Formats: sequence, structure tokens, C-alpha cells
Amino acid sequence: ILLSKRLDAVGEPVLALGALWMGFGSRITTLPPDQVDRETAEAEAQARAIPKNGYLPLLLMRRGQALARLGRIDEARSIFEEAIHIGDTMVWITSVFHLPAEVAQTMYEIGAKQEALTFLEERVPTMPMGVRRLQPVYLLASLLTLAGRDDEALPYLREVVHWLSLPITQSFSL
Repeated sequence: ILLSKRLDAVGEPVLALGALWMGFGSRITTLPPDQVDRETAEAEAQARAIPKNGYLPLLLMRRGQALARLGRIDEARSIFEEAIHIGDTMVWITSVFHLPAEVAQTMYEIGAKQEALTFLEERVPTMPMGVRRLQPVYLLASLLTLAGRDDEALPYLREVVHWLSLPITQSFSL
């Protein structure tokens, strides 16, 4: 959060948003509820103030995660829907690959297990192939396995194994 303020102060507002997104990664689960509510709301407002920036859907996702953990499920769902919609319209690489897995994982953690699974089942097949889709594919395979749908999980597990077995130079150039 401090880095974000410094970047903003020196005229780098988009980089400041990136620092906020990364900084909230683990902080959401460790901050007191009132603080996480306040900080994610401030980050959302800051992101909305900068037109067409790729961090808006990611900071909305963080806001949704915070709201979900605060028990404000309907608000979280609404924010997640907006984040996904904005991410889809931007076709920004992090939104395409990172956002769906984070949203689904949060929904699963708050008890909306079938919703998380259905979301990934609809989303993953539309994602471009490549190592960058590893996170949502792995999560989908895991959720299918937990749901007792091992046969359906198998192709996704094979995809995960494929990407993880490539030499690092090959897997990151794709």
C-alpha cells in the first residue's frame, strides 16, 4: 500500500493500481474486517478514476473477495460480475486468465461450491490454450474431482501435467 502511494505521488497512477492489486493478495485475509472493507473500497474508487485501465477488473475482484469474506455475498457477486464483464471487454491478459480462477476460488471458499464449479465449466473452454490458463484449469480439475466427477477432470489434469512437464524456457514462451 505504501508503494502504491509513492507511485501515485510521483505521477504513476496506473503503476500505483498494480501495486495495490498485488498488495491486497494476502492482506485481504489478514487485515481486520473494517480495514479491509475501507482499503478495498478506496482502491476501487482509485481504479474507477482512471479510464480504461487493466487494473480496474483486478481491483474489483479484490473488492469482491473482501466483501465475500465479510459475508456481504450479494455485493460480492455483483462486483465479481462487473469485474468479469470489464475484463472480457478489455481482453487484458491478466483478466482473461487470472480473474476467473480467483473469482471461482473465492466463491468456493464462501460455500458457493456449485456456483464456482459451473462458472469454471463455462469459462475454461472459452479460454485460449496456453500455460497462462494453468490456474483456472487446475482449479476446475480440482473442483470436478472434489465433486466426484473424476472422468470429467481427467482431460484438465492432463493439460496441467502437459504444461508442468515442459522445460521452463518452453512453457513461458507460449
